[in-house]
Amino acid sequence: MISHIKSTVFSILIKKNSSNIKHLGTGFLIGKEGLFFTVGHTFRKIKKEIENNGLNNIFVAFPKKQAELIEINRLQYKSIEIYKQKGPTYIDIAVGSIPIKNDDYLVFKRKRPSNKEKLTAYGYKNMKDNGLHELSENTANLEKVELKPEKVNKTHDIALISDVRRDYELSREKVNRSRFFNNCITLDKRLFSGGSGCPIVDSDGYVRGVLIGSSQIVKSSDMILSKYCTKYIRYHTSIMFDMYQDINS
Repeated sequence: MISHIKSTVFSILIKKNSSNIKHLGTGFLIGKEGLFFTVGHTFRKIKKEIENNGLNNIFVAFPKKQAELIEINRLQYKSIEIYKQKGPTYIDIAVGSIPIKNDDYLVFKRKRPSNKEKLTAYGYKNMKDNGLHELSENTANLEKVELKPEKVNKTHDIALISDVRRDYELSREKVNRSRFFNNCITLDKRLFSGGSGCPIVDSDGYVRGVLIGSSQIVKSSDMILSKYCTKYIRYHTSIMFDMYQDINS
């Protein structure tokens, strides 16, 4: 499984200058022609950079000591700050493509995970204190961007997503319903920064959801369900979805 994950899950990077590059988040391939998926807030956080320079300084790479930078040649994303969002649908999606051909890719499974299912989040974590990695022309030393598999379990079928402490101190029945999102579920661990956008995979290797982030208040994380991811691609983007993805079941 790990070799398959390492060939399909990548680091999203921003070039800081001619000699340094920084890890922003995690993404993964979902098609043979370089189609990929991740969360939208990775790009929303660098909105000004994209407005000023397009995607010229944004790359992906499969981390290792000498990692080739791969340009992003197509990107469509939508993300809204948490305090502006209201249920029942959480919006934090990005779809794009990179110029590679790769027979290895991950497939969404639209079924909502059960309470007993074993799930693993596969995200990349930046292990350098200053966050910067050496860059030489089109190659970066990314051996300190490390894959961190994390076993996770579902705790709630409908996620409470909020940055207000009071929401978590109340019983769920008393929380304003606009704080709940039925296209997400809550997980039992607070996962690391940099893992946002990573696939959450079942024991058969199917993607059951995508990590959108972790609470600053309680030790939990949330993921957007695969069913919503595929629906978003199909109905809200101009990207043609490959036939082998599970979008009709």
